[in-house]
Amino acid sequence: MINENLIQELEDILEGEIKNINIPFQKGNSIRIKNYAIRKKSDVYLIFDCKNNKKITETYFKTSAVAIAKNLAEGKDITYRALNLDKLLLKHYNDAVFYKNIIAKSTNKNIVYARKARLEQAIIKSQVVKENLNKFIY
Repeated sequence: MINENLIQELEDILEGEIKNINIPFQKGNSIRIKNYAIRKKSDVYLIFDCKNNKKITETYFKTSAVAIAKNLAEGKDITYRALNLDKLLLKHYNDAVFYKNIIAKSTNKNIVYARKARLEQAIIKSQVVKENLNKFIY
């Protein structure tokens, strides 16, 4: 049998060491990176500075939130650029949802072909934006 106190001590040691590294880890209902926490609230991700106990910003996508928190933990402020990419990603996502809806409900073949082309463009553009956000993380 493993002693419960030993397990708790080991978790405390690991948790203390993880706080010094810029690696995201799940703690409860939030993602932690050093002294920054990311929490999901309905349709947005909130980024908090736990050291100063204040909200930094909010994003629509988890990738954007992790990019901002990780770079802030490293001492870099990319918030403005990441928020712009987040808004652009949201635009392409909404476009894709719109085009999928039109494709599903339209009976005109010309409209379906045109919207399929637009849908493909929206998907490609959203992948490019997500790759740009991932460059801030990795």
